[in-house]
Amino acid sequence: MDICNDKNIAALIDRLAHAGIDTPVKAVGTWGSFAPMLASVLQKKLKRPILYISPLIDDADNASDDLYVFAEKNVEIFPVWEGIEKHIDATDEIAAQRLNIAISVSGKKTSKEKIICTCAQALNQPVAKPSELLSKCLELSTGRTIEPQRII
Repeated sequence: MDICNDKNIAALIDRLAHAGIDTPVKAVGTWGSFAPMLASVLQKKLKRPILYISPLIDDADNASDDLYVFAEKNVEIFPVWEGIEKHIDATDEIAAQRLNIAISVSGKKTSKEKIICTCAQALNQPVAKPSELLSKCLELSTGRTIEPQRII
């Protein structure tokens, strides 16, 4: 069975196609791997980013595994700090991943073929404003000269 030919899924896709990008959608009665599969189908059909939010950390981990199966390389994980962070430094992998995703959705480099998977707790943890992030970024490329002071 092709899930896209289901009348309820087709109606959902049609509704979302004509709604604003910030229109939330709730599919009720899903269980198991159906919700991640539905998110993947919606992303492929609508060609716009999807934010997949799970209520708990473990649920987000399970959903991300399913999303990798259905959406392949189009999945990014917005991680959560599970402990109290006293000191964040340049070697903090979770901070780096959170900042990378925040920059990627800030508008400058937004990929339309992306599903960001996270949990509610991660969304309640702070991240810098996209405008602040972009103003502090330093883009490196081959053949470009940058003053050492700017890098420091």
